[in-house]
Amino acid sequence: MPKKKKKGGDEIPEWVVTYGDLMSLLLCFFILLAAFSELKKPREYQRVVDAIQDELGVAGGVGYIEVPANPRQTMVMPVIREAQNVSEQKSRAKQNEPNIEGRDAAVTKVHEGTWFRVGRPITFEPGSVQLTERAMRIIDEEIAPKLVGIRDITLIRGHAAPEADAAGVLGPDELAYERARAVYERLVREGGVSDLILRVESAGAFEPSVPDPMAAGGSQAAGENRRVDVVRTEATLEEVHPDPSGTGRAGG
Repeated sequence: MPKKKKKGGDEIPEWVVTYGDLMSLLLCFFILLAAFSELKKPREYQRVVDAIQDELGVAGGVGYIEVPANPRQTMVMPVIREAQNVSEQKSRAKQNEPNIEGRDAAVTKVHEGTWFRVGRPITFEPGSVQLTERAMRIIDEEIAPKLVGIRDITLIRGHAAPEADAAGVLGPDELAYERARAVYERLVREGGVSDLILRVESAGAFEPSVPDPMAAGGSQAAGENRRVDVVRTEATLEEVHPDPSGTGRAGG
């Protein structure tokens, strides 16, 4: 009698079962990546990434795996970078602890930004703190009209020349301050400038003018070293003063 043929065809090779398992695992891995891309808690996601790296034996920083291909081209790298960016933005924007308010009002702006010189430098005679006729004309005609009614903090910076001012009684720092003080009083009393916006400073002999090559014998540069500069800043009175209206009450 002829032998009966087996039903069902050939048996499935064993490698097909293994291949199917690998494809299922790969599909689950991609599903996890897609889920992680929508994760709203980057710190928790970072802990998951660290755990995966520990299990896989990663060497180096985040996302660097010892494989022949470039790990920066993998699908997980954009997700990792996004999580790091979100974490850094939160850490910069949020303080760990709120500031403690003191008895006095806090200054909201420290740096004045760009400085603008108002008028020409006001020069003085060697060793003197007295305003000359020329200096008073510069203050009254060139400087004071530009400062009346403004709210920008204005610096009055005095300077001295060690050689030319050596004959005076005061040292460079004190001499420079008294010169700035003389300009301040002229602006307030005669020019009608608000004293709330003015700041008197002394630069001493530490900021000499650059010599003018067109000046004969450097006399112009020496005169400019014995000077006062009036400088307008970008900081407003409301930003730095607890009583910008001059009412005598902080916050007024």
